[in-house]
Amino acid sequence: MGKKHKSGDGSGKPRRVGLDRLVIVKLFFRNYSEGVTEIEFARDDYDWALEEVKRERPEIFKAAMKKIEEESDEEPLEDDQSSGKSIEKHKNIGAVIYDYRFRRPMPPEIRETETPGENLFWRLTLTGKGKYKFVLGPSPYIVPDDNAPEVQIYEATPEIIAQYSFDDEQALLAKVRYNRLIDLFLGITAHSLQNHLRTTVEGVGQIEIDELYVGQDSEGQGYVVPVQAKGKKDKMSIVQTEQDVAFCASHQKFASLKARPVSAQFLPDKRIHLFELGVDGDAIKVKRERRYSFLAATDPADGESGTGQNRSRRQKKPKD
Repeated sequence: MGKKHKSGDGSGKPRRVGLDRLVIVKLFFRNYSEGVTEIEFARDDYDWALEEVKRERPEIFKAAMKKIEEESDEEPLEDDQSSGKSIEKHKNIGAVIYDYRFRRPMPPEIRETETPGENLFWRLTLTGKGKYKFVLGPSPYIVPDDNAPEVQIYEATPEIIAQYSFDDEQALLAKVRYNRLIDLFLGITAHSLQNHLRTTVEGVGQIEIDELYVGQDSEGQGYVVPVQAKGKKDKMSIVQTEQDVAFCASHQKFASLKARPVSAQFLPDKRIHLFELGVDGDAIKVKRERRYSFLAATDPADGESGTGQNRSRRQKKPKD
């Protein structure tokens, strides 16, 4: 999702870990008490937390602000319309929230209040424009099943697209699109309607859908398929799926279509793992999953069509 950040270590993540951790911890413990399951906060609270960190840990604050100024051409990943006056880089809250929703575990100070034995973990959610909430509940992360059925297909992504994709997420969305993985996985005929769709959902706030498909099955039933894509380093989470489902349910245009949210993740070996998720009561659960590997085209002259492997050298014909 969104624009990738630069960093000196090549990871694509901004080096603000020290400041972010202190700010998130401040926000959490400002209203935490034993037994609470939800903690709300807003932009103004973020300003307060920054001021507290600036007062208590000026050396970390100054170092982080210097790094942010060096990266001042970047855009926040969500909720980026700054309102009113702020200190230093108020809009940076979007990147901080995004990182702790999808990329990083909660700071250890917060994790110490969790109860893993009861499958209760803290996560961050959006509750409106400029409004956020810590929620205690089941782990939001989705982990690929190594025993999921694997399907081999011939690679259909144009090589020039694979060569010039900007990042893992763009490459992943391209491979899903060009190889028609949504069709294969869901058993429908689907078409990409829009990618990186930014919109606002009432009660949630600003969201971004990585790619939105619409399609039909053989009986004529229509579907809307929001797809979330994650690279090898990002964590797959039901948080984005919850937002995608809320968008589909709230949009009158899709009233006659059934929502079938899909999550796609690159595996370290470049295979693609797909999940179909669905609503079960108040929870989002995995309905099915598959992983796809890609075969290279075979030179027909080799007489090995269907093997998916090119010979390293051709056999010479025997001399007469």
